[in-house]
Amino acid sequence: FRGDRRRLRYALQAECTHLGCLVGPWNPLQQRFVCPCHGSEYRRDGSVARGPAPNPLKLAKVATDESGRVTLQKWTDADFRT
Repeated sequence: FRGDRRRLRYALQAECTHLGCLVGPWNPLQQRFVCPCHGSEYRRDGSVARGPAPNPLKLAKVATDESGRVTLQKWTDADFRT
């Protein structure tokens, strides 16, 4: 699926890259994930929309195992957001 963002299967780690606070759930009105500690905002793909966060949210690969359970794996590919 490389090159087609719409088909990438990934998850976001909900830990703010500013000071490690837990980022809130998706806010449909703001169209952002918002950190309640210092106000950092992240876009749907986890990239920074507004600081003070210095980096995007971490990525994880989403897959399914042989029994159909969803699994998360460390992201080792290049970051498609940069």
